[in-house]
Amino acid sequence: MQYYLYDTQKLAAALAKNLKKSDIVCLEGEVGSGKSTFCNFLINELGFNYLGSPTFSKVHTYTNNKISVWHADLYEMKCKNLLDEYIYDNQQGILIIEWANLHPQLELLNNLWKVQIQIIDNETRNITITHNNQHFNKLT
Repeated sequence: MQYYLYDTQKLAAALAKNLKKSDIVCLEGEVGSGKSTFCNFLINELGFNYLGSPTFSKVHTYTNNKISVWHADLYEMKCKNLLDEYIYDNQQGILIIEWANLHPQLELLNNLWKVQIQIIDNETRNITITHNNQHFNKLT
């Protein structure tokens, strides 16, 4: 479905309402497609102030008395296995991964939300969200 940039905030808010502890949100899309922007909106909707993309710090951790959120960016991460502790032991929170397609084992998990973003033009994106390989249409 096509969305204008300002619509992605509403989409991120709808996704945030459906997330639960142990969920993994995988974002895929080319450079400049809006993965970090979507993460910004999603993390804000989960109740935290966005710290920016963790491209060089690898993982940002957000915690409050209700939930933890880990935000990772695999683009520059040399050893993808560094995320394994978050992937397999995230019962207390939500893991958000940019460039998730660089970690092929994620496809095997059953608590997976996949957000695929394609550039249509400077202001428009095609965004598809699936949950455990099922198209999720409760977001609109």
